[in-house]
Amino acid sequence: MPTLIITNNAVPKEILLSPGELELVKGFCQSRAVVKLFPAILYPVRTQNYKSFAEDLLAPTLTNYALKVNNIVLKIFAIIGAVLLDLITLPIRQFAIIPRFIINDTAVEHPLHLFLRKKGIEDFLYAEKVQVELEWTEENEGDLEFNPVHHRKKMNVNFVEVPFYKDHDLIEEF
Repeated sequence: MPTLIITNNAVPKEILLSPGELELVKGFCQSRAVVKLFPAILYPVRTQNYKSFAEDLLAPTLTNYALKVNNIVLKIFAIIGAVLLDLITLPIRQFAIIPRFIINDTAVEHPLHLFLRKKGIEDFLYAEKVQVELEWTEENEGDLEFNPVHHRKKMNVNFVEVPFYKDHDLIEEF
């Protein structure tokens, strides 16, 4: 039977899937586009929890880019530049808060979010990204013998721009 193994912070959860659900989940496992530097300095990208929202409002360049530089000399210059850029663009991000919340409120929910909610797995909905692993077996009939083919698909699904909806029971059925 097909299985979906979803992991966040090394806490795996295994879900048995019907063949129809397997086809749906294969289509759901598409990440959102990674947010580039320019949009990140103009508006707070992550609004699904307070910590991420505060980082993206106050110091997006510092937390998302400069602190990830590996070379110590380059990191010092990156931090100085990031602090300056974040201070200069802070007023722009402050004006963009209300439109950003309006856009996120009207955004379509990620289909994998909806699927996990319907399966009763609420813990993973607050994550910014999850690791998804699909395992299934297909029947492959060769010339003379039956050979089952085992498949495993492993990917990271990014939920960065997906807000958590309080009115999740109003979302359409599949």
